[in-house]
Amino acid sequence: MDDLEPSTSLSSASARDDALRRWAYGSLPLMAGVEMLLGSTVKAALWPVLVRDSQHGPWLDTAGGHHTLLESALSGGETRAGLLVLELADVPTGVALGDLLCGIDPRNLAVFQRAVRVIGGGA
Repeated sequence: MDDLEPSTSLSSASARDDALRRWAYGSLPLMAGVEMLLGSTVKAALWPVLVRDSQHGPWLDTAGGHHTLLESALSGGETRAGLLVLELADVPTGVALGDLLCGIDPRNLAVFQRAVRVIGGGA
């Protein structure tokens, strides 16, 4: 199995996370955004705002997620992490990447760095 290919096993720690990875598989920006979301310290707050569910499984809302995020009651740090998810997924947010990174906490910065490596073709 390719290192970037998500597991298809339902015995993984989270079948929902795995399903989202499968949805993103094949698009490096989407894969990076998904990895930022799943590794984020605020994943629980971001999931209902950025992820939609359908009969085919979960998917990252790249069309309306930006507006939903900005209209939500998330904290500044949660919003910042969510904007990073969308920026990595190639969704224009209108916020400069440098501005987002200036105030991010160290753990989410490490997650961002790992997600950027996905775009470079390596996990």
